[in-house]
Amino acid sequence: MKHLLIALICLCLASPSLAQQRTLADQGFVSGGYGGPLMHYSSVKGNNALFMGGEGAWIANKTFLLGGGGWALISNIAADKLNPSSTGNLEFSCGGIKLGWIFNSDELTHFVIHSLIGWGQAAYKPPGTTATTDNSNFTVLEPGVDYEINITPNFRLALSSSYRIISGVDSTPGLKDSDLSGMAFGVVFKFGSFGRSE
Repeated sequence: MKHLLIALICLCLASPSLAQQRTLADQGFVSGGYGGPLMHYSSVKGNNALFMGGEGAWIANKTFLLGGGGWALISNIAADKLNPSSTGNLEFSCGGIKLGWIFNSDELTHFVIHSLIGWGQAAYKPPGTTATTDNSNFTVLEPGVDYEINITPNFRLALSSSYRIISGVDSTPGLKDSDLSGMAFGVVFKFGSFGRSE
């Protein structure tokens, strides 16, 4: 019995050295990144709204993305359409951190789920001046889904949809959080290296 116990202990101690250890590093780490412009169409309190901006991110293992982005309203929305006593046009912009998950990155077409978490500002810009009035600083959460197409190894086109959730618009007359929140649809032009072995 004593000899059997010693043999079992020796076998347990030897087993880890006989088995090949597997780690994440053994699988080959892949990283990349991209950057590019974006264009979104949405609405603000019933008015058509076009946004322009950009985004960029680091991509780990062709799956996880971490980066940032932002956009600004480029449509002229008259302030008096939102608040009769205000003049000029609406200024509306935001930026923040972007997180996402890419599904089947090497396939010709695939999906990306993502979310922007950040801050922004809404204000009125009276005519003939560069200064803004009635400024509101807000937070934004914008989850979304992209349908991404691999055009070339270094260029991808994403057809984007997202929902903008605004919180904190309290100093801009005629506007509330729900007026600036809503669906957005657009395109993102992504240029970069989407996965190379380290």
